[in-house]
Amino acid sequence: MFFDYFEEAIVAEEIRPGKCGRVRFQCSWWPAKCNKGKTFKPGELVYVVGIDKITLLVEGIA
Repeated sequence: MFFDYFEEAIVAEEIRPGKCGRVRFQCSWWPAKCNKGKTFKPGELVYVVGIDKITLLVEGIA
């Protein structure tokens, strides 16, 4: 499911292509992945664009 709006999250555990990481989002820790083949390092800001079961879908902030 994709959201109509984006909210920011902070990467806590590296997110790599095909691998889940973790983000801090709305005062909780969530598993997260990016379907665009990008890598995000801890401390980076990302947009939460959707959710797949309990895994957040994220994209980079351009």
